Amino acid sequence: PLSYATNTSKVVDTEITLVDNCGGVGFVSHSLQPLGYKTVAYSDTNEKSAKVFSQSFKDVIKHGDISTCKQNPEFMAAARGADVAFAGPPCSHHSYSIPTEMSGLKPLNSYLKHCLRLFTI
Repeated sequence: PLSYATNTSKVVDTEITLVDNCGGVGFVSHSLQPLGYKTVAYSDTNEKSAKVFSQSFKDVIKHGDISTCKQNPEFMAAARGADVAFAGPPCSHHSYSIPTEMSGLKPLNSYLKHCLRLFTI
């Protein structure tokens, strides 16, 4: 899907900051980095994915469960200051990462709307 992003020959002068929610191993962060995006905040409930992400993005502010991120002022400051917020898959009904109370009861779009509301200034 975004594999073309790594084949750009243009030099990017402008840095665009992003928050990568439900970021997994960092597909969005890795794919957009060559285009001038810099990840400043990351969240994912899957500890193995977060560990893999941390190996590539050591300086990014991280938080686990997006539903408790308001309790982390450092994460919220970075996330609210970002130019772009992503809330990506695999937060779907077949994922182990999605909270049990959301699985099958609420549509996925309500979870994504929740993520967006968290960072609205």
